[in-house]
Amino acid sequence: ADGNCWMIENLRLGSTTATTLTPTDSNVASNFTLSASTNPTAWCEDDNATCFDQSMLNSDNTTNSVASMTTPDANIYSYGNYYNWYSVTAGTGTYSMTSGNATGSICPIGWRLPAEAGQNTDFYKLASTISGKTLLYHSNRWTGADAETVRSALQSYPNNFIASGAIYGFGFGSRGASGDYWSASASYMDYACELSFYSDYVYPSTYSNKSYGFAVRCMFGSAFPSTTP
Repeated sequence: ADGNCWMIENLRLGSTTATTLTPTDSNVASNFTLSASTNPTAWCEDDNATCFDQSMLNSDNTTNSVASMTTPDANIYSYGNYYNWYSVTAGTGTYSMTSGNATGSICPIGWRLPAEAGQNTDFYKLASTISGKTLLYHSNRWTGADAETVRSALQSYPNNFIASGAIYGFGFGSRGASGDYWSASASYMDYACELSFYSDYVYPSTYSNKSYGFAVRCMFGSAFPSTTP
């Protein structure tokens, strides 16, 4: 609806062993090795080197996999796997980045992470187009009935943004209740931008700690949004 090509499932790249990505198959400039899956109860939440490459396989990928690509029920879709910002940007997103977009990602070749530039964020353009709800420039989220309309549009077929929750230092949180999706954009030294939605709000561009484990959707194409709102 927004003129772009989006994945309609959460990314499930990862393994119980390390996975090496190359420029021939992934959005990386040189080989990048995604570490083996992390136990969610041992998920690292501190801003130090041990947090810089973490992913978590979702145990529900088999039992909660796609039953029918035309069934208009987002809850049947897999939660996908979870990644911190350092791993999903294939090491090009760093703790010291406070603005701009990471140049690489673990998305397939030809695909990229959504990005944000003021209200020109990819997530905002998609959400506003499919829901018909826009925001005044000084507003940073939808609330109330508008939030329900936007969230419903995001979770409906063919968009299928599932409420996959997140991973923090204590393990899984809010699965089935909230959705958090990484972007390519840094915000502060230890924060990066993301899409976040719950029953009574939708933030098309908020920010969270880079060490948190969120879901990922990739877009086809290499051009990031313009910095002009």
